[in-house]
Amino acid sequence: MWIVKHIIEADYGCEERSGNESLMVLITLDSDDVRVMQFEVEDACLLSRELMKVTNDG
Repeated sequence: MWIVKHIIEADYGCEERSGNESLMVLITLDSDDVRVMQFEVEDACLLSRELMKVTNDG
């Protein structure tokens, strides 16, 4: 199973994103078998799937 460990807003540095460019985030996932995966995804994609919601399940 994969668990979201970090979601970080993409760093655009000195160059701001253009008006038609989607806001991107860097997401880090950890698996229960010690694998790590990182990739960029549109912020709206995470929001639409409610992956930005913070939960404390214990």
